Amino acid sequence: MQYSSNGRISFTADRPSDEVLAQHVVKVGLVKDAQLKAALQAQAKRALKGTPVPLGQTLVEQGFLTAAQLENLEEKLQAQRDEAKRLGPYRILKKLGEGGMARSTSPRILPARRSR
Repeated sequence: MQYSSNGRISFTADRPSDEVLAQHVVKVGLVKDAQLKAALQAQAKRALKGTPVPLGQTLVEQGFLTAAQLENLEEKLQAQRDEAKRLGPYRILKKLGEGGMARSTSPRILPARRSR
């Protein structure tokens, strides 16, 4: 699982952040460093023109990823994020506080999983 510079997975709405996506596509070998750099430059140019777009869209437009690959990656990263918010039968709702060597969270018990 990849983390943003603040140590947390960052998602915007239902999409991972550009930083998380960039790290992941390079790590799994879908995009080479040079391709990522070219996509980031194209993304920056569009942002300067006043039409910012997500990195994923730029990677697809540049032909470095297919739309299906991007959709699959976003689903996998979202699933990892959701799983990271589980602790046994509990789902972590929000952080209540932090200090010293501990973090307090607000959990909710999940319904038991049924086997088929």
